[in-house]
Amino acid sequence: MTLNRFVAFLAASLFLAGPVSAQQLRFDDVIRNLRNPDPKARLSAVRLLRDAKYPESIAPMAPLVVDPVDEIQLETIAAELTFFLAEEVKARHMVGFLIEKRNPTVAAAAFDRGPVALWPRRAPSALVSCLLQAIDDENAKVRLEATYALGVIARPPLSSEDEQRLIKNTAREFTDSEIVERSRENARNHHFDLGIVTKVDLDESELLVDYDGRIVSYDFGELDELMPSYAMSIHKSQGSEFPAVVIPVMTQ
Repeated sequence: MTLNRFVAFLAASLFLAGPVSAQQLRFDDVIRNLRNPDPKARLSAVRLLRDAKYPESIAPMAPLVVDPVDEIQLETIAAELTFFLAEEVKARHMVGFLIEKRNPTVAAAAFDRGPVALWPRRAPSALVSCLLQAIDDENAKVRLEATYALGVIARPPLSSEDEQRLIKNTAREFTDSEIVERSRENARNHHFDLGIVTKVDLDESELLVDYDGRIVSYDFGELDELMPSYAMSIHKSQGSEFPAVVIPVMTQ
């Protein structure tokens, strides 16, 4: 979209909202509102820039990925995604022409579509850096959206600093006393070992797992060998010799 078309779009949008001054129609003023102390003004600016699909907005909007207001963070992540997707990802879609299914997150739905759904546009480093910070956000939904969005728009290679930040943020998903399993099969016993996380040391980049009294240390770069194990299939558990097993029995 050219700058003239963007200004025309803003004029039409703001005209529908009521009388405005000529100054409000300027692209620079909308960008300036991204730093407005009023959260409503920041949110409105993000939505205007998203709907206008003006790619020069990508970098100026990036800091709002880590905005103090959760709603603005989520709106910004969704808006940033629109600049990289070849087609819109809808929050709802039809299954079998009968059932309306809601996507859990827009970013997750975009991630599922894979690289064929993306424009060949490289994300600025500022946006990648802000998404990496958002992965460590206190809000679980923000963390999830940021993680999927990063998987959609980031392109390798990441800088060594960003790579280490991503690895450390991934480690935060593991908590003390969490049950985990090795994602790689034990070649000798042919079953997956279950363990309990006993320590997550962010300073030493180390995670400790207790496998029935045997403590194993994992460097953060080895966390792809572990996965949560809240439940497992009967086939996967064969040979594990558990003292007790809970099997859900369904009538349908």
